[in-house]
Amino acid sequence: MFPAPMHTSTHLKGGILGVPRLHRRESQFSIITSWKFSFQPAYVDLYSLSRCRKILSQDKGFRYRKMASQNMEKLESDVDIIDYSQDVPLSTSYEVAMEALSSLIRQKKRGDRKGIGGKYGKLDRMRMYIKILDLEEHMAGLKIIHVAGTKGKGSTCTFCEAILRESGFRTGLFTSPHLIDVRERFQINGVDISEEKFLLYFWNCWNRLKEHETEDLPMPPLFQFLTVLAFKIFVCEQVDVSIIEVGLGGRKDSTNVVIIFP
Repeated sequence: MFPAPMHTSTHLKGGILGVPRLHRRESQFSIITSWKFSFQPAYVDLYSLSRCRKILSQDKGFRYRKMASQNMEKLESDVDIIDYSQDVPLSTSYEVAMEALSSLIRQKKRGDRKGIGGKYGKLDRMRMYIKILDLEEHMAGLKIIHVAGTKGKGSTCTFCEAILRESGFRTGLFTSPHLIDVRERFQINGVDISEEKFLLYFWNCWNRLKEHETEDLPMPPLFQFLTVLAFKIFVCEQVDVSIIEVGLGGRKDSTNVVIIFP
């Protein structure tokens, strides 16, 4: 029998959500070896980063920084406040963030009519998430171009962003889906948001929403979380105009929360 390489679970830094696993399946013939692919959402304990500190402390070649909760609380007034006083591996923080994001993927079966947080509708929950993040007043001041339609939404958003940026405006662009890295969904002045800033905004939103999680107001599903994260980024980055592409579209699309804050 020919030896075949073993492949264990991996964490893709590129923002592909979930943890891919390959399992070897051997046939009765000695030469043929097939592989079975499964894709499972990941879970991570986000209230303690001690695990990731322990794992990566063995490799001193990584870049270090601290994603301290006290710095995240200061995010409202100064987006550049970062504490480098304690060593925490940046690359692992990003991998942990991707695992956290994966945990927001809902596994719904066809015909399942049970909603999430049944007491509140989707847009009501979106409004509450924005209020928890203290974005309510800032949302009213955001200049937003909201793009919907069947074909060409992403291209239209990109054209609008490029024209406005060339005219001297500071732009924020939110589109979906991403190709390789989730940060592709968030652009400031035509450039994907940096890994450092993404982590800062991500954990700020995650921790505050987690603190207010209840049975009636659970953590938002993936796209809803990314939508409120986009608003958080654009408010803190003080963009002149935000270009927002709808998700699936329709009356209850998560991005329609912009209508609530005219």
